[in-house]
Amino acid sequence: TFRDARDMQEYKAVCIGNQTWMAENLRYAVGGTQCYNNSTFFCDIYGKLYSWDNAMAGASSSNANPSGVQGVCPSGWHLPSAAEWEELETFLGGPTVAGGPLKADTILWDAPNTGVSNNSSGFKALPGGFSNGVIFNLINRSAFFLTATETSTIQARVRTLTYTSAALGTTVFNKSTLNISYGSVRCVKDR
Repeated sequence: TFRDARDMQEYKAVCIGNQTWMAENLRYAVGGTQCYNNSTFFCDIYGKLYSWDNAMAGASSSNANPSGVQGVCPSGWHLPSAAEWEELETFLGGPTVAGGPLKADTILWDAPNTGVSNNSSGFKALPGGFSNGVIFNLINRSAFFLTATETSTIQARVRTLTYTSAALGTTVFNKSTLNISYGSVRCVKDR
């Protein structure tokens, strides 16, 4: 475990391959973050939901490995790039199966929670859903993790897990002020 000196929140961490990941979603409060359904109950379980701008904290996009983007992460940790997620995915067997070892074996995931392997990686992904700033969606069915990598001036890469697949998916979230999306953050320890 480690403690975020900014708010004294304690987090579990796990070493997977050559990377050390947070084993919980970030709960650090900055302006504009959200709790699912605007309820602190959900923040306690699933962590905060962040826009890409919140997560980046003014940094520029990066697909380097490591990203070099501290963003909203605690000191000594950083927001992972798409390339860092790909390293994790490769270590866990590739995109079609890597989601299973990342998902927590818990009743919080709706059945069938396809591919779950008793949290064999220690990552303990929970289905915290997402928000478009107003409407909240897919809690108990999906997890959406922001990366430090943008795909265009209006979109950024997001890694996904769903209750019906063992895959570690990829999608994009809008990062512009129009139809902005909010997802979870997992930080990686600096090397």
